[in-house]
Amino acid sequence: MKVAQADWLSVRQVADEVNGRVAELGRGEDRQLGRGKAVLARLLRLLVRPVLRLAAWLTSDLNLDLSRFGLSRQAFGGAMITSVGMWGVTRAFSPLARYYRVPVLVLVGAVQARPVVIGGAVTARPMLTLTATFDHRYADAGQAVRLADAVRRYCADPAAFEPAGT
Repeated sequence: MKVAQADWLSVRQVADEVNGRVAELGRGEDRQLGRGKAVLARLLRLLVRPVLRLAAWLTSDLNLDLSRFGLSRQAFGGAMITSVGMWGVTRAFSPLARYYRVPVLVLVGAVQARPVVIGGAVTARPMLTLTATFDHRYADAGQAVRLADAVRRYCADPAAFEPAGT
């Protein structure tokens, strides 16, 4: 699912929107996804790959809004984040597919208790692994390192980055 203008929202607001969309999906209320699935179900198996490439070109490269066919403009947004942790996977890696058209793909692993040192003592803390795949047509290694450092700093102290009261 795409969260529009996520760069203007706090992490809590993004999480609220994602949770709301997940609830809609659970109730079978996501009409956009339903239309897209219905169109793909009708296509012959041999046509799926070329049609996905064409859809990516129309909606991403040409920036066309084809929502009446279940294909929204820039469907994957600026980054794709997916959870592999829900299947108990702690660390995973993913290649970029041609039709994503996103500069970064992030996989969120399962939360596990791991030993960490806090104040000189070893204690168990809940930890998760984030892995990222960068498309170097959009982002170079320097940008990837800066993003990874920003994510690490945010995860270490989220309160320092969130507005008070959110």
